[in-house]
Formats: sequence, structure tokens, C-alpha cells
Amino acid sequence: MRIVKKNIRQFIENITSLFSSKISDLLLAILLIPYLISKVGIENYGRYVFALSLTLFLVNIINYGFDLSAVRELAKNRHKPKMLKKLLNKVLSVKLYLTILMLVILFVVVFTIPLLRVEKTMYFFALFLIIGDLFSLRWFFMGIEKMKYIPIINVGSKLLYVFLVIIFIKQSEDYEIIILLEGIGLFIVNIFSFLYIVRKKRIRIKLISFYKVKCPVLK
Repeated sequence: MRIVKKNIRQFIENITSLFSSKISDLLLAILLIPYLISKVGIENYGRYVFALSLTLFLVNIINYGFDLSAVRELAKNRHKPKMLKKLLNKVLSVKLYLTILMLVILFVVVFTIPLLRVEKTMYFFALFLIIGDLFSLRWFFMGIEKMKYIPIINVGSKLLYVFLVIIFIKQSEDYEIIILLEGIGLFIVNIFSFLYIVRKKRIRIKLISFYKVKCPVLK
């Protein structure tokens, strides 16, 4: 009976966490988008959105499969500390190599396409968003069924982002740094959560050699 109650409580907690995370994203869009448009103008805001879309496309490539394969493997072995540590290092290693590859691709694309090359400063700032996502442990919290941390991280990064926007976005020319401020918020919160887990779980970071990375990496 106690196990059943625990499972029900865990289920409700997970549902509530994911729901609150989506609500925070919705509220951010409702409140922040009109503010940004009023400050930088609709055209400059469009430039920012395009750069953000391209950046998130690369981020999704980096994370492709980990929200499924890594979560599944972690869920099977969440009570095995050695497997947990090994899995985190595997995922971190692969994400690092993919991140480097995506940064190179972004660099080539920006300097190859004239329309993007004009906005090279903004795309340089986009690197912070890609690097910040490298330390994201969303998949980890999902695997160990501690999704209550996800909205905390999400809301924390969003609040920091909003705070920075209010301080630094004052005129139309400031549109170039919007993506930088978003990247800073994501990086700071993700790096703190990453260091917290590494310390709490006593994980020793040990990157896998590039030549030892094989597909599927989670075997």
C-alpha cells in the first residue's frame, strides 16, 4: 500500500512539474515578446527569432535521441550508482563532440551566406546558447524520475533572462544581444544544476575518447 501511494505521489509530482514548466513558457511568451517588439521593433525582433530558430535546430540535433535512449537506460539503472555515473559521462562526451561539430557548422553557414554574415555578431552570441545547453540535465532528471527539478531550472533560466532583458534591451540596436542574454541565463542555471548533480552523486567527470565513441553510444 505504501509503495502504491509513493508511486501515485511521484506520478502527480511529475505531471505537475511538466505542466508548470509549460505554463512558465507560455507566460514568458505573453509578457516578454510584446516588450521586446516595443523596444527593438518588429523587423529586428524577426532577425532575432530567425537566429534563435537556427540555433535551436542545431541544439535539437545535439540532443537527438537522448530524451529517449538515455532516459530509458537511466530509468533501468537509476539504482545503480556506477551505471549512473558511466551513463552521464557517455552522454556528456557525445554531446560535447556534437556541440563542437554544430559550432563549426554554424560558423561555416554564417560566413558562407551573405545575409547571415551581416548578422555575424548575433550568431556569435548564439554560441552561448548552444554551449549552455551542453550542460542541460533534463534527460537525467527524467530518467531518475525527479522531474520537479525541470521547472525549477526552466523558470530560473527564464527569470534571469527576463531580468537581463529589462536591464540591457533599451533601443532597436540592442536586438543583437537578445540571444546572448538568453544564452547567459541558460548557461548559468544549467551549469549550477550540473555541478549540483555531479557533487551530490559524487560523479567524476571522465570524457570518453572521440575514437571510442560508437553508435549506439548508450550500449
